[in-house]
Amino acid sequence: MNIIELTADNAESYSELIDRNVLESLSRSGHFGAVAAEEGHPLAAMIWQITDGHNAETGTSSEIVWMDATGDPVATEELLKTYKRRIDEAGVKSSSFVLDKELHKNSIKVLRDFGFTLSEGEGPDIYTSVGNLIKSPLARIKGNCDNIYELRTLKKRAFGECVRDCLSKTKRSFPEDLPSLGMGWFEPDVSCYSEMECTLNGMLLVHKMPDGALRVELLSSWGPGGETAVALMIKYAIENTFELYPTKTPVIIHRHDKVSLRLSSYCLPNVKGRPSIYGNRPEVQ
Repeated sequence: MNIIELTADNAESYSELIDRNVLESLSRSGHFGAVAAEEGHPLAAMIWQITDGHNAETGTSSEIVWMDATGDPVATEELLKTYKRRIDEAGVKSSSFVLDKELHKNSIKVLRDFGFTLSEGEGPDIYTSVGNLIKSPLARIKGNCDNIYELRTLKKRAFGECVRDCLSKTKRSFPEDLPSLGMGWFEPDVSCYSEMECTLNGMLLVHKMPDGALRVELLSSWGPGGETAVALMIKYAIENTFELYPTKTPVIIHRHDKVSLRLSSYCLPNVKGRPSIYGNRPEVQ
């Protein structure tokens, strides 16, 4: 049994086994993966993200973002041993996952036997479409968008400064690797920013995934006029999306904190997250 490290360089070789959208995450900081294979044939695979803790209590954590454990049980066991060894080397204090209840039911059983405590709930992502968004209250927000601009018009240096403002001037939850992603990761015509009196005070970032879906990665504002900026950036992004993409284009909204959860519940009340299983396990060093 061979364990093959998954990287952005060899990810394409496993596109038949692993979803392309998931494989793309290997190009992001802190994402790792492994495949258990026999004579070159992949039998089990996993991708996880290691996040540095911001305080001693939380510590470094790992989230399993995808797993296929439908193959050989020996391969699955070797894969889990590799995962445990890698996270121990990184000083991880806790592991977690949120996996689709139906798509990953076999993997969830394996992880339960691996010591994870399970609970059930809605997944953090909600799935809609460009056509549904243009009909939602989000598209009927009042006000003009004279101070909202496409991301492509922003200079790279200003983008970096804006990201730093997001992290330092708000108390929202953000992707930890946001500063390292760069402007090129985001769709330049739908992603946008707000500017008030020559000062940036908001940003909405959307990533176009390999399968064509649009995923909202970040929505934040700060300083005077912040609430208005959020509303107008949403309106601007929806209008641009409607002009540029077919109405059937999938849109994924990641409800990463209480603010985004409340916003999506208000504006898309009939759209729910997929039934998912949440798992948690403390890691003993």
